[in-house]
Amino acid sequence: MPRHTFKLSNEEFDSCLLKKKLSFQLSESARLVLVHGISAESAANIAGMRAKGDVSKVNDTVSMIVESHQDMRKRA
Repeated sequence: MPRHTFKLSNEEFDSCLLKKKLSFQLSESARLVLVHGISAESAANIAGMRAKGDVSKVNDTVSMIVESHQDMRKRA
């Protein structure tokens, strides 16, 4: 599975304003992908997300966070 190429610092990740509340597992999986460059599949496994479709949830969450970050940068 391809890795995301968008990178954020921990501070940038924490400052993203999201439209919905994330579970701890999804939040930390997305952090592993965006801050540490780990694949979504590996991040889901590390966070204990092993159900079918969990990698898609991680990818969707990463996309939502990237979109939020880009919107914040446009407004700044």
